[in-house]
Amino acid sequence: EARGRGVAEALCEGGQRHARDQGYSRVVLSTSSMQAQAARRLYPRMGYEVVHRARMMGDVEVFYMARAP
Repeated sequence: EARGRGVAEALCEGGQRHARDQGYSRVVLSTSSMQAQAARRLYPRMGYEVVHRARMMGDVEVFYMARAP
């Protein structure tokens, strides 16, 4: 069980570092209303902002989030 141990945050930080090292100006990810609440709270805490929302398969809402690396 990795929950509460900072694994997801470390993975996000590693991805952001890689994007920065490669010269990318923005990191974009997506999450949905079906994903765990903890994951959906992590991204804004790490500086991601919702840039687009879309409905898929009826009641599922998809959130596209972005931030500078």
